[in-house]
Amino acid sequence: MAKTKTAFVCRECGHISARWLGKCPSCESWDSMVEELDPRTVQSRRGSPSLVTPERPRPLPEIEASDS
Repeated sequence: MAKTKTAFVCRECGHISARWLGKCPSCESWDSMVEELDPRTVQSRRGSPSLVTPERPRPLPEIEASDS
């Protein structure tokens, strides 16, 4: 299981920091940093179903051109 990473996000402007700060460096709002899952590292689940079924590669001579 992968380690869950968290970050501190400003409730006022959305600034992301690796550690808690008393004052947001972006909007200068005091005590607005809250700990959340790090939005930069959240990824979709591996092995989720795909909408497109994968096709095996075919040699170019086997592919026919179409107008659509």
